[in-house]
Amino acid sequence: MATLSPSNLETADYGTSGWNNIYSSNFQKLNDYLAKFEDLWNSTPDNWSILRYDSSTSKWIKDTIANLSTQLESSLAKVDLSNVDDNTILTKLKNVDGSGSGLDSDTVDGHHADISPTPLTIPVADSSGYINDWINQGEGSGLDSDTVDGKHASDFLPISTDSSISASISGNQWLSVVTSGIVSLPKQSFIHVYMHNGGTNYSVPAETWKKVPLDTIIDDVQNEFDTTNHRFTTSQSGVYFISAIVNIYNPTDQGIYRLTLYKNGSPFTWWSYLGASGVGIQSLIYPIAIKLSAGDYIEILIWGNYSFEIGYGSGNTLLYVAKIA
Repeated sequence: MATLSPSNLETADYGTSGWNNIYSSNFQKLNDYLAKFEDLWNSTPDNWSILRYDSSTSKWIKDTIANLSTQLESSLAKVDLSNVDDNTILTKLKNVDGSGSGLDSDTVDGHHADISPTPLTIPVADSSGYINDWINQGEGSGLDSDTVDGKHASDFLPISTDSSISASISGNQWLSVVTSGIVSLPKQSFIHVYMHNGGTNYSVPAETWKKVPLDTIIDDVQNEFDTTNHRFTTSQSGVYFISAIVNIYNPTDQGIYRLTLYKNGSPFTWWSYLGASGVGIQSLIYPIAIKLSAGDYIEILIWGNYSFEIGYGSGNTLLYVAKIA
């Protein structure tokens, strides 16, 4: 007797001792083998179908390549690479990297090496070490390699420099520092106005507060003086230095004359005071530094216990205002 491979069937001569048991065993094995292919015998073959052993039913079943691919991908996703040498993984990645690989290791900030060389560009080498492309690294490149937090060097004021400094907002220069260290604030509020009054003096009746008709502008950086209402209106809150000068013509000897500021239509609590001595030209000067809010307006008013005249012209009746803080 002999055992056949790979079926494990046994041989026996008819009539020999135990031959019937051997034959019965062989038929049982054949029956088991054929049972495994029963579903296949009864099914219609399809293109791209293969046999797959199903351990849950102990049968060979028909399956599709696509389904096996999905199962293979799922199995590979569970593969533990922690014990695989890093250089082995790197070598495998290099085999598939390149344009379209999805790794983007052949790009810089998403830029492929396929643009023409232009000024202010970064050279890019191919796998052989030869430069075969250029990437723009200047403003607008998207690389931001020439910025700090998105700001270019021109956006920062230098701490130390041998050149003059100029700073602007929306195209308006707000700071200028020359090499001598002198600081200028070109857009800081400043006005210089005076009373022209058609080339004649302005008459003020006795015992009457009258607004000084300042009507001519020499300087007005922020367009804050109104020559119609003869008032200065602040555009920004801050501290302002104000100086008003009025020359009185035809005063009365020993007459009393006062000059004050009105803020938003109300007088200040003090005024410049003059007791005339003689009948020559007398001067009233009113200097003050005050805090004002944006929208506050200032007017100059004058009073005398006798009638008098205000001298016209830039050297007689004038007002200065400068924002100092």
